[in-house]
Amino acid sequence: MTTERSPSRTIARRLVPRAALMIIVSSVLLGYFAIKVFDTAVEPELNRRTHLIGSMIRANIQLALDSGIPMEHLTGVDAYLDDVLDSFDEVLSITLTTETGSIVSEVQRNGASPPSDTSIPATDADMTESRHYRLNRVVMPILDGNKRVGRIVMEIDRQFITTQFRNIFLDIAVVIIVAMLLAFEIMLSVVSRSFIKPLDRLVELLKRQAAGNFSSTLGRASTGSLVDRVSERFSDHAVDLHSRIARLRDRSSGQSTETGRLESLGKRYGLQAGGPSRLSRRNTVDIRLPFFLFVIAEELSKPFLPLYIKARLGAPGWIGEELLISFPLVTYLAFIALLSPFARSLIQRFGSRHLFLFALIPVVCSHVGMALSDSVWEIMVWRGIVGGAYALITLACQDYALASVEGHQPGQSMGSFIAVLIGGTFCGTALGGVMADRLGQSNVFFASALVAILAGALALRLLDRDDTTAKDSPRRSIVRDLWRPFRNRRIATLLLGISIPTNALAVALLWFLLPLLLSDLGVSAADTGRVMMLYYLCIILLGPIAAARSGSMGSRLLLMFLGGALSGGALLIVAGSLSFWHLTLAVLAVGIGHSLLRAPLMAACVRIADEEFDPESKATLLGTLQMVERIGSAIGLVGIAILVGHFGFAPALAVTGTMAVIGTMVYAVPEALRLQTARSDP
Repeated sequence: MTTERSPSRTIARRLVPRAALMIIVSSVLLGYFAIKVFDTAVEPELNRRTHLIGSMIRANIQLALDSGIPMEHLTGVDAYLDDVLDSFDEVLSITLTTETGSIVSEVQRNGASPPSDTSIPATDADMTESRHYRLNRVVMPILDGNKRVGRIVMEIDRQFITTQFRNIFLDIAVVIIVAMLLAFEIMLSVVSRSFIKPLDRLVELLKRQAAGNFSSTLGRASTGSLVDRVSERFSDHAVDLHSRIARLRDRSSGQSTETGRLESLGKRYGLQAGGPSRLSRRNTVDIRLPFFLFVIAEELSKPFLPLYIKARLGAPGWIGEELLISFPLVTYLAFIALLSPFARSLIQRFGSRHLFLFALIPVVCSHVGMALSDSVWEIMVWRGIVGGAYALITLACQDYALASVEGHQPGQSMGSFIAVLIGGTFCGTALGGVMADRLGQSNVFFASALVAILAGALALRLLDRDDTTAKDSPRRSIVRDLWRPFRNRRIATLLLGISIPTNALAVALLWFLLPLLLSDLGVSAADTGRVMMLYYLCIILLGPIAAARSGSMGSRLLLMFLGGALSGGALLIVAGSLSFWHLTLAVLAVGIGHSLLRAPLMAACVRIADEEFDPESKATLLGTLQMVERIGSAIGLVGIAILVGHFGFAPALAVTGTMAVIGTMVYAVPEALRLQTARSDP
């Protein structure tokens, strides 16, 4: 329930920001000290590792010398040193020389130059152990008895070490961000369950009883807190009044006058024949933590999923490789679109809580099945199952959040729901790449299953067991609902010009093109996840600003035009140069563009629905638009995969960007002319 200006809300507004600040400060300090410890420990470890590499090479050469083979006549050294070079990425080159300076063997990586100076400084003439006398070189003597007969010179790639340190730093940063957001959700859940909900329900009960309504109780609480004891006391008042009037009804049975007076008294004070009902315990915060974890579990595989599918393709046959890779992604979208229309009837029949818990079972099984899959067709099946379950769980959580407000502030409840959805996507995408690099891709799916199980356990504990639902709504034709938006020219141009191209562009770029492109460039899954994270970061930071600026039709049209042109134009530009930084800037530009147009797009849909649709059609319009968007995204993804297979990545990106720009113009120009005409008319 939601009560305006309740004492719990007043206290929570002061408590939550302070607690959030403590979480941020502690997380930043933890990250700082973790990086500091790593920084102080890494140099000695690298020195020891380099010493061990040199000692291993020297020991093997020493065996040959001890057998009586002269240094100049050693054979097979090049092959041996090549194997060492392949085993240790930080070594750029290895040179084996005699004491006089002649080179016995010399190997280096592609692009690395051999050392120009292999001599040992005079100050180190008697050294018998490895010593760093330059930042990127290690020289070790080779002894034959007590006589020095040669030396090993290793060039160390300091850039490799710097890159490894940067990766660890970024991984720690990602973990800290995820930990902060998770800690915030846990804090909200704990504060709501232990403080906000009990106090809000007590205030609501007192308001009802002060108005003469004794129809509700709060039930028995097990915490024994002061608020719970007060709640039990006032609940007992309602129970006592119901039991007294029930006894009076029994005594006056057959006396019409007394019975009429008792019925009138019962209606006046809410004293029902069946006893008092329990006041709903629903709260929007209840669903936040379970849904947040569920979204994280679902998004963990996004940074590497196309690569995981590609590794299990086998022989593509007459179907192109890129098209086969897209099949599981398309199946996922198709099942979301197909099962979304049935979610409402399932919620009405089973309740949001039960549907959430039941749908988690196939989600867990699908993640385990993905980890064990050996072919693209198995992956298709599992992705289809998890897509259908995702649709049911998302709509069940949305319904629970909306039902919690009981008609008050639905916009605030939906805003909270969307914030959790975007936040979970942000965390799952960033964390999934790190886990794939550190644990392996298959193990990430097992981790997803464990996180989904944890989400179910929390839902079992946090969600209200009295999951009442609305009455069944009349059945509607799905085909008629799908066709209805296209009967209206303004809605049709909005869908075909802005909505479908926007969603198709985001799905194709983030789920399909970006992982494959970055993998071809040698970028790790962790870096891929961090690049994808930028898109959702833009939505989080700029989305609320765009929503606040989309009040008028003119501002909405301008934001949609800028967003569509920016996202489409970015792909057109990056198609000419598919480098890591260009792709990163393209993702950032698409994120900014989509954050500008998403809120105005939804506002425009609502405005057009208010102007040109009857109330019955308007009630189902937004849900229908989402279903059409997903179907359009699936079709667009197939088309882009075909383009990639036949023409390559650059033309596919160019076509996708061009379609986005053209679609924006198709919608924006007629709407701008219409707006100008409306303003010029008296």
